[in-house]
Amino acid sequence: HLTAALARSPFDGAARAIMRVLARINCGMNGAKAQTTLPAVAAEWKRMFPINPEQMPVTRVTDDTVYMEIREYCPLREKGIEACDRLMEFDRETLAKLGAQIVVLRSQAEQEGVTVCQLALRKLGADLSDLPSIYAKK
Repeated sequence: HLTAALARSPFDGAARAIMRVLARINCGMNGAKAQTTLPAVAAEWKRMFPINPEQMPVTRVTDDTVYMEIREYCPLREKGIEACDRLMEFDRETLAKLGAQIVVLRSQAEQEGVTVCQLALRKLGADLSDLPSIYAKK
């Protein structure tokens, strides 16, 4: 809830910088290690994430993408995607350390009635242009 409050602040640059620092601390405390496959990245991310891993199922795996959901209630629910984008800086930083990048396809912060976040993971540097990020709607 504290990071969600920070993400809602109007200080975009400061909020993102703090999220990156928190991600680096989390990676250090949890012994984050780069992974060679996307399913391994997803498993390592789930291990490090501060919620029950069962609330982060992998829903589909393709040759180049792992699709996941976050089913845990988000404190940013219906608060807007700008705050979600700032909060996800933590996850972008963490996943980069693990060897992947993330696209948020659907967010609980997006609009009323959305109760599950939908995400896609791809290797660092891979093309993401075919994945419809909610942040492109801003």
